[in-house]
Amino acid sequence: MLFATVIGLGVFLLTNLSLLYAAHLLGRRFLAASPPAVRLVGMGVLYYAGVLVVLQALSPFHAITRAGVTSLCLLAALAVHAWLGRHRNLRADIEPLRAWIRDGLCSRWSCLIIICGFVALLSFIRALLRPPLAWDSLTYHLTNAALWVQKGTLFLFKAPDQIAENAHFPINGELLSCWFLLPFRCDLLANIVNFPIVLLGGIACYAMARELGLSRKEASFAPALLCFSPMIYSEINTAYVDIATFAFFISAALFALRYLQRGYPGEGIVALASAGIMLGTKYIAVPAVGIIVLAALLKTIGLPRNLSVFRKVGLIAAGLLIVCLLGGRQYLINAADAMNPLYPFPVTVLGYELWQGSETLQDVKAWALQYDQWSRLADFSVWEKEYRKFLYYLITAGPKHLFFLLLAVAGLFLRPRTIARRPWYFLASLWIIPLILYYADTSADFVKKAVWIDTNTRFLSPFVALYTIQGLVYLQRLRPYFRSCDVFLAVLVAWDLFYINAYNTWDVEALYPLILLLIAAAIIIYGIISTGPQAHLSGRKALFNAGRFHGLRRSFAGKWFICLLAFIMASGGLYLLQSYRDGSRYTYYRQQYDLHEFPRSLVNAWEFLDRPHRPKRIAMTVAWEPPGHTWFFYPLLGKWFQNEILYVSAKHKHDVPTWLERGRLRGNDQSIWLDNLRRDEVDYILVVSNMVNPYVMDRGKLFQETWPDELRWMQNRPAQFLPVFSDACCKIFKYQG
Repeated sequence: MLFATVIGLGVFLLTNLSLLYAAHLLGRRFLAASPPAVRLVGMGVLYYAGVLVVLQALSPFHAITRAGVTSLCLLAALAVHAWLGRHRNLRADIEPLRAWIRDGLCSRWSCLIIICGFVALLSFIRALLRPPLAWDSLTYHLTNAALWVQKGTLFLFKAPDQIAENAHFPINGELLSCWFLLPFRCDLLANIVNFPIVLLGGIACYAMARELGLSRKEASFAPALLCFSPMIYSEINTAYVDIATFAFFISAALFALRYLQRGYPGEGIVALASAGIMLGTKYIAVPAVGIIVLAALLKTIGLPRNLSVFRKVGLIAAGLLIVCLLGGRQYLINAADAMNPLYPFPVTVLGYELWQGSETLQDVKAWALQYDQWSRLADFSVWEKEYRKFLYYLITAGPKHLFFLLLAVAGLFLRPRTIARRPWYFLASLWIIPLILYYADTSADFVKKAVWIDTNTRFLSPFVALYTIQGLVYLQRLRPYFRSCDVFLAVLVAWDLFYINAYNTWDVEALYPLILLLIAAAIIIYGIISTGPQAHLSGRKALFNAGRFHGLRRSFAGKWFICLLAFIMASGGLYLLQSYRDGSRYTYYRQQYDLHEFPRSLVNAWEFLDRPHRPKRIAMTVAWEPPGHTWFFYPLLGKWFQNEILYVSAKHKHDVPTWLERGRLRGNDQSIWLDNLRRDEVDYILVVSNMVNPYVMDRGKLFQETWPDELRWMQNRPAQFLPVFSDACCKIFKYQG
């Protein structure tokens, strides 16, 4: 395992540093006139675009492997270096970060900044120590990402019920998870995927506030108010994609705003790249992407006359190509496989159904109505349902965002004088129009009902973020009448930090002292190495003279030696971390969770099937009542993704396109099922009852216990199917056919 960890760390560093270097050069060349914060956001967008391009380019060749990805990343970095190497200036992009940190720690709010950093550090440690523990991560987010790593290509994983629907959702969020799973071929870094995305979103919020005229001190409250709100921070240890939608929405709005005001082609291209990434992350981004693309096209057409028509056409074509390349893949696949680019949702225009959606989606909507009637939610008024978004519940916006919504609405009628009319109302349209469409009577309105009544706010986080920034800008108009404005904003941030309690940070507290000591030791060692020659340990004959380290650091050979030493130490640390994670994996599964409670009754079965040195082919079947994605495929892959997982159909002997069945993949033909078992060379079958669903267990009056048909078929053939494990809600059979 140590050798695998060393290889994984090498791949991780080579791939990411290559793309970051290429993004740095592109940013220095095409965003040279942008402020440092804007340029950093642009580099983050370009890096993420590079990840998407690399994975999509290698997919047709089944080359999403460590060798394939590393080779392409190195080639891309070398090509960009040969083209733009003269623009390299790493210090110029790092220095603003140092200045922001230094200024923040010297400000009157340094204590609050330190607390925010400490909370983020605890969450980061928590992410490293635990396996993925969020419901959606275990059912489809990480399932798809891990399968792409296993197979080396981006394919459509088909299983019944909502798993079939979720496989058709845009995949850009899962592609980043795939990127973090690939180097180590395990989930060692799976929980830190959203940390760099939150950082990108925070810098984008700061840059947007600065663009709207706030000072550095005033703009610094924007990322703190947003990144630590429950709807965003609660997901930071998961593989959920709402944070990515938020970050790239703000990035796209930022660059679109600058392009409309200044007309720099580079910023227009980055705006469309951000819009394309956002389009390929979540369907809810479609209206905002349409507005940004339309605004960019109109601005390009209206550029000065000294820009030739051919160049304008070229800019438009390049921008649209980038949007399609970064965000259009899944829409094209859905159009071909399901005859509906927005599948599983139906598309209706003026009462006419233009594209059919999933039939299982109708089952979910019917269940949501039944749930509302049973729980009496149907008796609540619209206000009684919606005001909960501004309370401190799981993944809600929190109370402060109602205040900023009122300020943003007031800003529509009393626009700040320092901001031009068109940019202000362009930004307002980016959150007003999507919110109107969200609350319209659409095919996705069920996400505002039933068990999603408190958690659907996370879908709106991009728009909440933008109106919060506009509300913060409008609040500055009140500063002459409200001298304690900064204190008020600091209290709002602290309010969020108090809410981030044991649920978010303290559930692995036994290991925190050791981890914090190791981090402190690393900082001290770095300080000794980076100290100048005039500072040294007491005594001229001290063994560890800081001047010697400084001289070593300045020489070419010394730099490589220090890098090699750091690599060896990091490899050893990750090896120990992976050993701890492997030993504690199922303890965490039994005791903890993220966001949503998942069925603990399956954990013993997952552990039974997880033997890293004995790979298996595992089929799973789950009862479907009530509707929901209770297909927990991801844990069946094992600690090191050594197992193969599949759904064995009892309806078709071969794959069929989604449009043929509209999501109805279940069947009851025993002979077809047995033939498929033999063809797929299945080793074990996991059978799960509907009682695994907590909404059945807690509310048994609605549903009775049911098992899939496959259980009865296997029990009738004891010679072929040997029962090897049984628990309250699941059974495992070994196939001996």
